[in-house]
Amino acid sequence: MTRYGVAALDPYFLSLNILVERFCFEIGAVSGGGVIVAECRDPVLDRELDVAWLNLKVQGTRYMSAQQITRRIIGLNLRAKTDNIAGLQLADLVVSPIGRHVLGKPDHEDYKIVESKFRTDWRGVLRWIRAGDLAKKTADPPATQ
Repeated sequence: MTRYGVAALDPYFLSLNILVERFCFEIGAVSGGGVIVAECRDPVLDRELDVAWLNLKVQGTRYMSAQQITRRIIGLNLRAKTDNIAGLQLADLVVSPIGRHVLGKPDHEDYKIVESKFRTDWRGVLRWIRAGDLAKKTADPPATQ
C-alpha cells in the first residue's frame, strides 16, 4: 500500500487471477472441466469475490481469455466453514505453512512437507518469491533517458 496506495492489487483478487490461470492450464482444453470452491469470509468480501469472478469471466486474465475461462471452469462456489468440506480443510493445511514462510515467520515441519511438493523448473530449481521480493520485482523500472 505504501508504494501503490489505492491502486495496489488486493491479494485475494490477485490470488484468484493466478488460481484461475493455473487451474485453466491444468484442465487444458476440457470443456466444463472444473469448479472452484472457496470458503466464505463475510458478506461484503464474498460479494467482492463474486464480482471479481464475474470480471474474470468477462475480461479474462493476462494469460487466459474470458472465453477459455468460461469454457473450462463451471463456476465459483462459496461455502461456509461449517460445511466442513475436506478439500477446503486440505487447502488450509497447505496454505498455512506457505503463508508463514512468505511472511518471514519461522518454518515448521509442515512447511518442509509442503515445499517438497512444489513444482520446479526442468533443472529442479524452485522459483520462490517472498512478499518483500515481489514488491522489488514488480516495481516500475527506473526511467531511462
